[in-house]
Amino acid sequence: MLSIAGVLVGVVGLCAGYYFYEQSVQERVPTFLVDPVRATIIDSSGPQLSDLSVLYKGKPVGNRSVTAVRVYFWNAGRMPIRRSDVLKPIECVLGGGAEVLDYRLLRSSRDITGMKLLPSPEDPAGRVMIDDILEKGDGGAIQIVYAGSRDATIGIEGVLVGAPQPTMKPVNLPVRPQIGPRGEGFVVLACGVFMLVVAFVELVRLRRGHVVPSRGRTGSTRQDVYYYFVLGVLGIVGGGAVILQNPARLVDVPASIATDNR
Repeated sequence: MLSIAGVLVGVVGLCAGYYFYEQSVQERVPTFLVDPVRATIIDSSGPQLSDLSVLYKGKPVGNRSVTAVRVYFWNAGRMPIRRSDVLKPIECVLGGGAEVLDYRLLRSSRDITGMKLLPSPEDPAGRVMIDDILEKGDGGAIQIVYAGSRDATIGIEGVLVGAPQPTMKPVNLPVRPQIGPRGEGFVVLACGVFMLVVAFVELVRLRRGHVVPSRGRTGSTRQDVYYYFVLGVLGIVGGGAVILQNPARLVDVPASIATDNR
């Protein structure tokens, strides 16, 4: 029969293997999120005056609504995104015939990245091109003012070397399917508590006279109990430290680019 020590070693090995696998994954993950709250600047649903002409920064709007929306874009992977990795430029694309009137960078993760926005050479009226070198977690918050339907769809296009197609993430959900540092801390903490419980149970067995023969044993020795106790303490201390260093927060947008309403 397998000893408790063997089972514990297997469980700890699986947890450690998963953790180090997550840390070793090297990929580029271009990620963006559209703020669900959009600001209406001009509402065309009300009564219209035939002699009134509406201009936005010199551009005629006509009988269309004008809306401002925030878009967040960042690299959620561990590999940097360089200009040499871009096979097709990364662009924000507005659907439904919406026209881009204005755009600006509200905030970037670091000034050194030099993130900037450019009119798309393919369709300057309906696209905004993102030009940047993004390390892990780097990105920016973009504001786009457009004329057209208030609920115009906003997507992102682009092709990078060794990266999936850029995708939109739901609000307040993790950027990628991972438990994150705080979750990993809870896993380590739980393993530590489990080890201490096992150490206590085995110590009680030994004190009640359940002596384990040297061969064909099915229980634990005092040395095993000592190892369980040490591993349990290390798990609790290490897991607790990771949890304290990573306070709970929404992981939809990196804190470095989140604006006031995030």
